[in-house]
Amino acid sequence: ILPALELIRAHWAGPIGAYPHFGKFNAPNWEFHDIDPEDFLAEARAWLEHGAQMIGGCCGIGPKHIAALRDGLPASVPG
Repeated sequence: ILPALELIRAHWAGPIGAYPHFGKFNAPNWEFHDIDPEDFLAEARAWLEHGAQMIGGCCGIGPKHIAALRDGLPASVPG
C-alpha cells in the first residue's frame, strides 16, 4: 500500500483511500491469510502518515479488522 500511496500522491492532490485485501492469487484461486487486527491497524496508521484519508478493507479483512480501525484511528483526518 505504501508505494501505491506515494505514487498516487505524486500525481494527485485530491483525496486518497486505501482498501487493501490480505491474500494472494495462486492460479486458479485466491488464498487468504490471517493478519492480526492490531497488525492491520499498525499498517493503517502508516498509510495515514503517507496521505491516506479513507481506510477500509476488502477480501481477507473482516469485522475485527474494521473494528480495530474504528477504535484505533481518528474519526476524521485533515484533507
